[in-house]
Amino acid sequence: KQISLIEFAVTSILMIIILISIRKLYLTPLKKIDKEVTKISEGTLKKLKITTHDEFGRIRKSINTMIDALREREAKSGIISQFIYLLTIGKGFNGEFIELMRKTINITNSDGVILGIKDKDSDKILIKLITPETKEDNIKNVNEFQGIEPYILEFGKEVEFTNPAEKGILSQKELKIGINYVFGLPLEIFSAVKGFIIFFRKRSEPFTESEKEYLKNIARSISISVEVKDLIKTLEENVKSEQQLFESSIKALVRGIEIRDSYTRGHSERVAYYSMRIAQELGLSDEEVKNIYLAALLHDIGKIGIPDSILMKPSKLTLEEYEIIKMHPILSYEMLSGIDALKDSLNAIKYHHERLDGTGYPEGLKGKEIPLSARIIAVADTFDAMTSDRIYRKGYKREEALKEIIQLSGKHFDPDVVHAAVPILKGEEPLIEKHDYLILREIESRRLDYFFRDHLTGAFNRNAFEYIYSQIKEKQGSFTIVAVDIVKLRDINLQFGWKYGDNLLQKVTSELNTKFSPYATVRYSGDNFVIFISSDMDDEKIKENIEAIISDINCPINYYIFRNTDNKEFIMKELTKIEQLGYQRP
Repeated sequence: KQISLIEFAVTSILMIIILISIRKLYLTPLKKIDKEVTKISEGTLKKLKITTHDEFGRIRKSINTMIDALREREAKSGIISQFIYLLTIGKGFNGEFIELMRKTINITNSDGVILGIKDKDSDKILIKLITPETKEDNIKNVNEFQGIEPYILEFGKEVEFTNPAEKGILSQKELKIGINYVFGLPLEIFSAVKGFIIFFRKRSEPFTESEKEYLKNIARSISISVEVKDLIKTLEENVKSEQQLFESSIKALVRGIEIRDSYTRGHSERVAYYSMRIAQELGLSDEEVKNIYLAALLHDIGKIGIPDSILMKPSKLTLEEYEIIKMHPILSYEMLSGIDALKDSLNAIKYHHERLDGTGYPEGLKGKEIPLSARIIAVADTFDAMTSDRIYRKGYKREEALKEIIQLSGKHFDPDVVHAAVPILKGEEPLIEKHDYLILREIESRRLDYFFRDHLTGAFNRNAFEYIYSQIKEKQGSFTIVAVDIVKLRDINLQFGWKYGDNLLQKVTSELNTKFSPYATVRYSGDNFVIFISSDMDDEKIKENIEAIISDINCPINYYIFRNTDNKEFIMKELTKIEQLGYQRP
């Protein structure tokens, strides 16, 4: 019995020692990591100290890798925003631009960039060679170029070369630099090549696809800036002649911008008409009416600095993308601030998105702090935006739009302005010249494909879901949605190769189209498809078709049927659940 007590005491002591060791070796470090991760989730991107090489050291190393990726994404987004602001307001290729280019060089592990900008009125091209340490400027005639540059200028094509010296396409200057890899892009806007930009490395390692996409966005921003400088130069020249030509030029400029998006074409001229009539109804002077009309015409001109990928995005914007969109009133203001004839229109342009209760932007002004001209344009702009068809929805009827504006009177909109606007917005049609650009129909069709098509399968992509839903809802009324998933596609890719997996995706698309004859097929994610079919097809027939597809492709698939398709948001949430949880339940 005495020995048993000793054994118990020794065992208890050992257990206590083991528990203390577990706490010290595992629980305490784990708790510390948990606290540090909580700080990271709250936005403090501070890297963790690595003091050991055990599993906790590996966890900290993995977290630090994630922090590096987040910091890089933040840095890239910040540089894009700075480019848009700096270049669009027409400051040109100054010291700030050079520093931004050096940041781009650094973040993409490049060794330098060669930038060529065509002069608007001659055959000369301004050349800038920028590296982390140096900057050189030169001017050449178009016919003096050799190798890569004339190819980009003449054909407007993207180029990529490894070991370009062996191909004999480098100048003597470029050979001296020791360039071994180049990625060149045309500076192109509205199908016109404004110059070129060539990123290079002294080593032969090519850019990754994500780096290339980022550099393409940089090139688009610079292309826009060159176009803006040319447009502003033309605008200023016209201002010096006569007012009629000035107004015509503004309209041409606005139409040129709105060509980018057929769904807003004519918007600025309609807003200008409504704003002019509201100003007249309020009894403002002819001079004030003219300034408001010009401000309304130009209120969205800053959107020329917003990339197409954000401006025409058919799905919901991220917070980051929305912040970039919110820059456009300031961009408009800065772009036009040097034109003396527009000085009395600038505040209306800058503040047309302010709201009476202070919830607007860019400065959150309230009540009478907002210029009357801006309060007028705010009502006209909102009404036209609500009544215009968008790619993802039909426009409101006039009565519906007016009802909402009246409800927001005193909160978002000036009640006096709303009172003056209602009879005009209710009964008057803007007197504007209509333009039918026939060639744009094909361009718009291709643009839809660019945003909405999955280029592997030919099906619509996820971005198209809301657009497709709205179109089918309007045309068919009732319909059924079937979600389809290829089981374990990732394992199939790993076992048989990605090409096999791609062929399987194409075959599934073909089978869905053949067996179901759907109104539309959407590749909702990597291995998930959504088909819109007639509500007349019963569950048994759907099951029969699915089983036939499984037999044809020799691969298991899951599916889920949505019979109640009235609530788009609910369906999208359920599709997300299916993506995350599988097909056990929607």
